[in-house]
Amino acid sequence: MFCWFFKKAIDYRLDERRPLPDLIVRHLRRCAPCRCRYETESRIAKQLAADAGGLRQGAPPFLHARIMARLNRHPAPGSERTRTILSAPAVAAVAVAAVLAGFIWTQHVASQNRLITQQSVERTAAELSALVQAPDEVKLEQWSRKLDQPLETELQLVVSDARTAISYLADNFLPEKFRDSGAGVGP
Repeated sequence: MFCWFFKKAIDYRLDERRPLPDLIVRHLRRCAPCRCRYETESRIAKQLAADAGGLRQGAPPFLHARIMARLNRHPAPGSERTRTILSAPAVAAVAVAAVLAGFIWTQHVASQNRLITQQSVERTAAELSALVQAPDEVKLEQWSRKLDQPLETELQLVVSDARTAISYLADNFLPEKFRDSGAGVGP
């Protein structure tokens, strides 16, 4: 069904070493290919983590002190606390404005919907049918010829290039007695 979605979610969860959500667990109960893939990937991830455990190295002892010193010199942007006080009248004014804007918008949409009548629908249908007329046979044949013309020209150029290449090869690689016997071949 949506196995591709579940496979992506499983991959992310395995990479992050987080448990699977209930939705994915339910899917794994129903879908054998996804369950098999999950079990294989889970086994591989556990084996890789176990193999890499012995290769981990601790951070150098001076690294923590260096990082802390640099952070103290250059505080991160936005780390200073900025205080925003929202007053009750300001929040109320925004809420009233949003409700009022929603009411005005719904009234505008309702008035536009009333403008569409049966007469305007019939008029639009008549205008569209006048604009879209099926072409006659002569017009279709003209269009077909114009569409085929570039292809025909390209095909003629390819045939001409092939003839030139064959004559070049014949002149340079065939013995004299074979060149003359093939001169009458072709248009």
